[in-house]
Amino acid sequence: MHPFTIKPLHLKNIQKGRFLERPNRFVVRCVVGRQTCEAYLPNPGKLWELLLPGRTLYLVENSHHKGIKFPYLCVAVEREGIPVLLHTHWTNQVVAQLIDQ
Repeated sequence: MHPFTIKPLHLKNIQKGRFLERPNRFVVRCVVGRQTCEAYLPNPGKLWELLLPGRTLYLVENSHHKGIKFPYLCVAVEREGIPVLLHTHWTNQVVAQLIDQ
């Protein structure tokens, strides 16, 4: 177990996917189960050291937002067995939880 345990961000139905490619800075193409799909990535950074083909992505269903054309929201990528948070809007919440602990 990793030495830091982060309280849940109230995310439901986290699914794992396998990264294939990044067609633009806000979209990743991945495989979930046996299906290829696209997910919204709320991080415009280059992320070339993290988003490598075959890496595990952590995705949540994006169905609660009306008008969104992507079925998933990409929230993290796994590097060396540890999830790395990609959702830039949640950074402050995660840091606050780490400081509290």
